Amino acid sequence: MKQSKALLRKGENISEPFKRLYALAQQGVVVQALELILRPLTKSISQEMHYHSLIGDFSRTDIPILDDDGNVIDCRKVSPEVWKAKLVWDFEQVMKEAGTPLRHGGYTTLSMDGRNVIQIRPSTTQFTVSEGSQFIEYLYSVGADLEVRWTDSRYLDYREA
Repeated sequence: MKQSKALLRKGENISEPFKRLYALAQQGVVVQALELILRPLTKSISQEMHYHSLIGDFSRTDIPILDDDGNVIDCRKVSPEVWKAKLVWDFEQVMKEAGTPLRHGGYTTLSMDGRNVIQIRPSTTQFTVSEGSQFIEYLYSVGADLEVRWTDSRYLDYREA
């Protein structure tokens, strides 16, 4: 089944997305269930594509990992998933220190047997548009410090909409 989104755009009359849904219904689109949720838009799809591209650049670059004293302790490439976990965790710490914690921050929980602590990182899918924009700026800042080579030229002149 093809999925369609009818988003309410800023400044748009609320009847417009319902007209689009009605048009789909008239086309005979058959669904088993339909859920309509009205809520503010979180981060944008273009932001998500942007920071995933940047995280991919981190993973393609030989970047030295330093200990607290500035000594190189590792220099291997790691997967985008590992970089994302590290970068999101660090971004959350930076935001806390700045006095602007993430709306949906990470937390810890115990393992099923209660013997281990598990760190649950913040989910980038829950970032607000502002947090997504700040995360992108953070990625550029950290990447510049680590001499990451940016490969996707579409995003080199990125500006928040």
